[in-house]
Amino acid sequence: MEVIRSDVLVVGGGVAGMRAALEAQRRGAAVVVALKGCVGSSGASTYRVTEAAGYGAADGRRDPTDGPAVHLDDIVHAGRGVCDPTLAEVVARRAPKTIGDLESWGVVFEKEDDSYLITQGCYGSKPRNYNLKGHGTQIVQSIIRQLRGTPIRYVEHCLVAELVIEDGRCVGAAAVLRDGTSVLFLVGATVLATGGAGRLFERSLNPSDVTGDGYALAYRAGAELINMEFMQCGFGVVHPALSILNSWIWSVHPPLYDRDRNEVLKGFLPPGLSADACMHAKASHYPFSSESPSRYMEIAVQNALTQGRGSENGGVFLDLREVRVPDSAKRGSSTLLQDMWAITDQWLRSRGLDYRERPLEIACFAHAINGGLRIDERACSTVEGLLAAGEAAGGPHGADRLGGNMLATCMVFGEIAGRSATEISTEHPEAQTVSSAVRQAERCLESRLRSTGKHSASSLKTRLQRCTWQNLLVVRSGEKLRCCLDTTREIREQAKTGVRLDGEIFAPFELDNMLLVSEVMSEAALKRTESRGSHYRQDYPSNGGDSWRSPTVSRAPEIRRREQP
Repeated sequence: MEVIRSDVLVVGGGVAGMRAALEAQRRGAAVVVALKGCVGSSGASTYRVTEAAGYGAADGRRDPTDGPAVHLDDIVHAGRGVCDPTLAEVVARRAPKTIGDLESWGVVFEKEDDSYLITQGCYGSKPRNYNLKGHGTQIVQSIIRQLRGTPIRYVEHCLVAELVIEDGRCVGAAAVLRDGTSVLFLVGATVLATGGAGRLFERSLNPSDVTGDGYALAYRAGAELINMEFMQCGFGVVHPALSILNSWIWSVHPPLYDRDRNEVLKGFLPPGLSADACMHAKASHYPFSSESPSRYMEIAVQNALTQGRGSENGGVFLDLREVRVPDSAKRGSSTLLQDMWAITDQWLRSRGLDYRERPLEIACFAHAINGGLRIDERACSTVEGLLAAGEAAGGPHGADRLGGNMLATCMVFGEIAGRSATEISTEHPEAQTVSSAVRQAERCLESRLRSTGKHSASSLKTRLQRCTWQNLLVVRSGEKLRCCLDTTREIREQAKTGVRLDGEIFAPFELDNMLLVSEVMSEAALKRTESRGSHYRQDYPSNGGDSWRSPTVSRAPEIRRREQP
């Protein structure tokens, strides 16, 4: 096993991870970055499933009445009492400065007629979202350019399998490379920037490497997770190409029907609520929310698909063939459709989604988790020496998350995590001796690499993903969540007998992580016997009021932490 000693280990190569690495490098730390993929394309930040990403910064450029205080109010309101207002304030206050930083590094925000294309994001009260083509790709590439010529070390195709905890402190990690070799990192501080857990679900708007690794690593190490029941989901195109279906499409009120041409919403809406009213509400925000009348759209679509009323590709039909976008769809108007239509039209056509020739086929997809590791203002988790940033971290968002806030949060807390990790590593240099905790991590890793059995890790993952998509994504209930837990535990017992690698070195490790995250999310959702934001309980469809205005905390009991996969 190769041993790599460094000041700071960053796990993940998206916006949050690369920003943390840059900051630590600038402050004089020796930095190593472990990525499951390749530098510049690993993780969700560079995964292109949408025409443009919003970047929320309340600098008042489009609306002079906007500012960090208004931005904070929006975050807290959307959070419905479960976000950490201190962390939210950090994001709102520091986001405007990052616009100048990014532009100085070569990032180009969209403009029309020499004016920035700034739109109003989901759940926001003001237009503050700068638009970026290519999602976070430009940001990641700009940071890589800043790091050229520095001694930073990248370890690609590397899955971190276990954190090394010595006397309650994280002192490193054990990892496996795709070629089957193993690596031990001994460091002063570790930053988890591993993204979310979108691939826990059958339908996902995340790349294949986003499997909840950071949540599972931290949970097994004894760190607290918060708000894990709040899972963003929304509509996406399933065929012939994968794409987010952004909210402004609904403002034209297109027909929506199943494979037998039955209207999906017909007979499903409560008295007094029309399909037009649903779509009007949906046009202002992409993610599903139990707080909005548009919730019936995702519920109805998910219901149709689980009942087998979908197309052969697993979607319902959204028909734009007879819809005509107004000639006034130009920059400077007040609607998202008019602001974004030219970019959307170009994007759909580039993906082979010719909406003028045939209906789009859409379904409900997992998008992002609003929770994660519990962190403080320094990005430190509840385990000493372990930090988190980006979607791996919980607290800056709550029950619903503002559109455009994630990239800004990645930049803000990525910088903070890099700075804090450098300070911590100065106080606690990397371990110089191999401890019992290190040897235990090595044994755990080696046992998985030698794993054999009758079950394929990939087939067990597929079964789990189907179960979570049906029971944990949109429509939840006590019965569904217990079904999800039962299936998760049954698959875990099967995995304990041994799984075949089938040439996929990472598969058994990812399966372990996905099983753990499925259990944590299901248990958190069972505890919250109400509907709030992105969490919807069919058996408790109402918001529970002030009695539920607090985060759900998940922490492994000692016995579970000691269990070896």
